[in-house]
Order: sequence, then C-alpha cells, then structure tokens
Amino acid sequence: MDAKGGLKMSVMLNRLIVAALLLSGVVICAPKRGVELWSQKPVVRSPVPAGVTQSTNPIDALIASELKRRGLRPAGPADKPTLLRRVYLDLIGLPPSPAEQNAFLKDDSPDAYEKVVDCLLADRNMGFAMDATGWTFCGMPTWTSGCTPNPVSIFGATGLSTS
Repeated sequence: MDAKGGLKMSVMLNRLIVAALLLSGVVICAPKRGVELWSQKPVVRSPVPAGVTQSTNPIDALIASELKRRGLRPAGPADKPTLLRRVYLDLIGLPPSPAEQNAFLKDDSPDAYEKVVDCLLADRNMGFAMDATGWTFCGMPTWTSGCTPNPVSIFGATGLSTS
C-alpha cells in the first residue's frame, strides 16, 4: 500500500470511529452553560521570574522557576547521538542510519545540528511522522457542525475529500 492509500485508510478509519461515537450517544463537545472556557479568557502575559536562570529566554526562566518550585533540577544537554536521534524521530519518524549518524558525529562545525535540521526539513518524508490520525481529530468539531451531532456530515457533506 502506498502512502496515499494509507492516508485514505487512516481518514476512513477515523471517520468510522467518529461515527460510532456519535451514534452511540457520546457528546464530543458540549460545554455547560456558565462554564468559562480557557479559549474565551483574555490573554494575560505572565510575569517573567528574574534571577532563576542564566538564560535570557523568558521561557527558560518560567521553566526554571517551576522546576525550582517543585524541587527539581534540569537535565544536562543531550549528547550528539541522542540529539540526532531526537531530531530524526521528530521530523521524519525514523532513526538516523549508521552512515548519517557517523557523518554527524564527525562534523565538528558549530552549525552541524542546523545543517541536519535543514536537510531533514527539505526531505520529502518530513512530516510523515505526524500522520492523519493526529490531525483528523483536530477537525472533529467541524465535521459535526459545531457541537450538534450530525453523522451525515462525517461522510462528506463538509467538503472533506479522501481523494
């Protein structure tokens, strides 16, 4: 089965799962009246803690303050083989080959990691790790006309195409 056929099967399977949930009476999204949803709250900028990290990145400061509050310490930086494996699995869903790993380990330039990331982003297989399953459920509310269960819309009335 080719990649396109696998995607069609994945979409069909997800539609069947959603249809089964709707037909069994499971309510996918029906917030109670008076409940304040996080998505409807105004955006408030959190104060950045000072003096908890040497980094100038505010995200690092927020994480460092939470780690300190919980009595934890950050792990050290990953070694080169671990770093390479992580980026390969994140971007293409496969580990690096021994040849790719050896080439990365031999490259002592300061931009070795950036070169690998650029190469993987240009790879035609990039993104296959994030298959249709993860994205399909993100669109479920649109398949059901919002929060109204409408099983007919799951099978094509919304303009979703499997071709």
